[in-house]
Amino acid sequence: MNQVLIQGKDRWVLAFVVVLVGVMIAAIAQTIAAGREGIVRRDAWTETAQGLVQALLAGEEVQVVDARSAAAYEGGHVRGALSLPAASLVDEAFGAARLWPEIIAAVAQAGVDPERPTVVYAADPKDAAYVVWALRAAGLADVKLLAGGVMALLEAGAPVETGPADARPRSVDDYPGRQAPAKEIAVDLAGLYGGRGNPVQLVDTRAAAAEAIHLAGAATHVVEGNALVHGDGVKRSRLAVNKALRPLGSETAVVYGDDVRDAALVWWGLASEGKKAQLFMDGFALWQASGLPTQAVDRAPAAAQPSGMRVGGGCG
Repeated sequence: MNQVLIQGKDRWVLAFVVVLVGVMIAAIAQTIAAGREGIVRRDAWTETAQGLVQALLAGEEVQVVDARSAAAYEGGHVRGALSLPAASLVDEAFGAARLWPEIIAAVAQAGVDPERPTVVYAADPKDAAYVVWALRAAGLADVKLLAGGVMALLEAGAPVETGPADARPRSVDDYPGRQAPAKEIAVDLAGLYGGRGNPVQLVDTRAAAAEAIHLAGAATHVVEGNALVHGDGVKRSRLAVNKALRPLGSETAVVYGDDVRDAALVWWGLASEGKKAQLFMDGFALWQASGLPTQAVDRAPAAAQPSGMRVGGGCG
């Protein structure tokens, strides 16, 4: 009798072990998949095309913003999407952000609702990242970048329409950041140079440069956008991202470049990894033109730079 009971108990133990091993294998497989190329990792900063399409078809109150040009928007856009071209928020003479009142006015003119969860898409992820930054700086709490961009939306079956934007402008007073951009994620020339007592690290996004910003006591790291994000806006594997960010310290990272949109993509990559990061709104050209301290660097462009577009598997 005792032998029968022991055998029965053994069977239950064996069954439990089998189930436990199965759960562990599934967890390991999920972890591995999250580190592979082409796997979109959803977080507070990222939305998938499938997730957005499902939300739209279910009638959820998600707000979609198209960061492409007005012409591209008119040629075809997600049904109901607002138009807020990233280029309209840039001072092209310096590659810097436009004056903040102009940015807030553009956001209000586009009819962006500051209370609704928002997803931004574009053909180029740096455009989407810059508009994500602008909206978060304006005080929107829930703004995500659409991984995969326009092509991913089309592949996911997003509802599409053509024609100009039917904007319903809002008052600039609707936005918490109407007076100044959120300081947690934005810093201008006066703030960066004048706030030299605050510990920061500089993140230079330029592949090639002869001079760089010099800030006493601040380390400088070079992180290019394509080290973090593929050309379609899908983040690279965790191994690749961790490798690119490993040299960074714990100080707030001030991200800059020759074009604020390039810097915004790296800013978004840092923020989505839980790093404290500010976008330097004025960029290197304006810093240099203002006669502020620079240092000589010897950063020549590589013979061939990868586009960052995913063309298959791999570990990078």
